[in-house]
Amino acid sequence: MTPQERLTIAATALTEYNPEHISSIDDMTPEDLAKISSDFGLKETDYPKLIGTMIYIRKRLIEKKGRVYSFKAAFPERCIAVEHSRDTSQYATTAEPGEALTDTTVDIKAKRLENSQLYIHVYQLLQTNLYINYAIDRMKVLDEALDKCLDPMVADRDKAPYMKIFLDETRKPEGAKGLEFNLNITNNDVNVISVEEKMTSIANQMKDMNASQIIEMVHQESTDDS
Repeated sequence: MTPQERLTIAATALTEYNPEHISSIDDMTPEDLAKISSDFGLKETDYPKLIGTMIYIRKRLIEKKGRVYSFKAAFPERCIAVEHSRDTSQYATTAEPGEALTDTTVDIKAKRLENSQLYIHVYQLLQTNLYINYAIDRMKVLDEALDKCLDPMVADRDKAPYMKIFLDETRKPEGAKGLEFNLNITNNDVNVISVEEKMTSIANQMKDMNASQIIEMVHQESTDDS
């Protein structure tokens, strides 16, 4: 299958599959779909499963719905008993062909989906997309937290949660610890690397503290500095 054929199939699938819940993945493009299908070597007939998996993940991840609700929304056609299908034998369901499967059966099918390689791959992709989409908003929240920490009009007790948020979110990632600068980076005679190390140290100390303990630690450090 050529890239253009995959793109065409993906665009068609997005417009035709499960229109009631397709809005859950309205940020996904045909290009995204074609890329995933190419990575997995999916056939044209596999696109509904791929789209359904995306919808299921978004229902669970964003809308915080349960397994049964999410699976029914993502795969309505797989929640109906079909004559001589696996659903009427493997899960020992009593539903007649054409009838809705029990919630217990649907839950089992949802768990099987969550253990599939396709689910794991798509989940990681959607998590990354979500992080990117909200990256700017995350920075705005961190800036707001920093403003609260530095505002002299905010009481120390009220500053504590904002300090914890800011320092936790700006600590150097574990994977970046091996990346060291060879330059003596300074800003207004302040060594940036030294400040970064202190911030990470403080964040580690605050990791499991409550607001009262944080305030006590800050006051103690202020006393030591004086």
